[in-house]
Amino acid sequence: MEPREIQGIYGGIGGRRGNRGVPAMRAEVIDLSEYPLFTLSMARELLPRVWEILRRGNPIKFYGSLERLQLIRFVSGMEFDSIERSDARHEPVMVQEVLRTFEPLEGKVLIDATCGLGGHTKALSEGVGPRGLVLAIEKDPESLQRAKEKIDSANVLFYRGSFAEMKEAVKELGIGPVDGVLFDLGLSSFLLEGSGRGFSFRRDEPLDMRFDPSSGRPASYYINKLRVEELESVIRLLGEERFARRIARAIREERDAAPLERTADLNRAIERAVRRQHLLKAKMRVYQAFRILVNDELATLKEGLLQALQVLKQGGIIAVISYHSLEDRIVKTLSKLPGVEALYKKPLVPSDEEIVRNRRARSARLRAIKKVGDIDEALFDRIVGAVVPSPLPRPAE
Repeated sequence: MEPREIQGIYGGIGGRRGNRGVPAMRAEVIDLSEYPLFTLSMARELLPRVWEILRRGNPIKFYGSLERLQLIRFVSGMEFDSIERSDARHEPVMVQEVLRTFEPLEGKVLIDATCGLGGHTKALSEGVGPRGLVLAIEKDPESLQRAKEKIDSANVLFYRGSFAEMKEAVKELGIGPVDGVLFDLGLSSFLLEGSGRGFSFRRDEPLDMRFDPSSGRPASYYINKLRVEELESVIRLLGEERFARRIARAIREERDAAPLERTADLNRAIERAVRRQHLLKAKMRVYQAFRILVNDELATLKEGLLQALQVLKQGGIIAVISYHSLEDRIVKTLSKLPGVEALYKKPLVPSDEEIVRNRRARSARLRAIKKVGDIDEALFDRIVGAVVPSPLPRPAE
């Protein structure tokens, strides 16, 4: 077959044995470029053929344009193992909703607390114009470098660090009270697909999962050191996974044979514990749980939100895009604080068109609050702290 513009590879759904002892399968090809037109209804008509191939355990290789691959993603719920020869790039989530939340933008001083690859930062810098300023904060050094290469603008300042260091960054750079702060709590395409740190179960990589690989312990440390009861607690609490006990026991059995150092090792333990029909969601939740543990994400979010309120001027706005209930629960409690009011009665969600174009947006929720009075730090700790899980288990040194 002659090369097409893009090919996407979906690896199929692994059996309970995982990768060990399973022979490699030849990918079956579906050429989407054969259709003169390829609509949403046509993508749905292809699903029986797709599911039949997956039922046989074979991987699928799709050929066609990026737009056609996105339609297949949307109707099937699949995420491809790789997209090759593609012009696909990181696309920030809910950009127009973010810009509307901070309007009017001209001349404002804003903080992008989660710069990532700089998608929102770039849009905000264009919105505030030459009289405004955007402070872009990013913990991952590789992502920050990519953002700097992408954004060449005099009205953007970059700061390497956690958003829990926001007050320090504002003081160090001397930018004073700000008009707004944005948090996008999702993972960038680089962390998932290019960092090599084991954020995705779809790639065989070291079990690291640290946003900043120069600090803290990798995921493999916790996976191999925590007691089985602690593993269960982490998976149940931070992954909200109903098969937490089974998975924790399977991890213990696997690591008794050899330490779990790579994503393939962790995948094998999950596949050992969970039936095929529940496997995809179980993997997503387990990886979420260990990522949150490694980076102490919920406690860091609590501190970041407090510092955002402290650097915000009266009338300033905080907008947060969250992707799972643990984050959303914390953000939702902000509106209960004296001195804060919610901008939207219900969270904003992406349009259907955006979800088709960018499947990672499908679980996004945008909440926004306005600062209308002074913030009592002790009251913040009591109200917001009530929905942050208790101190998480840490292995004895």
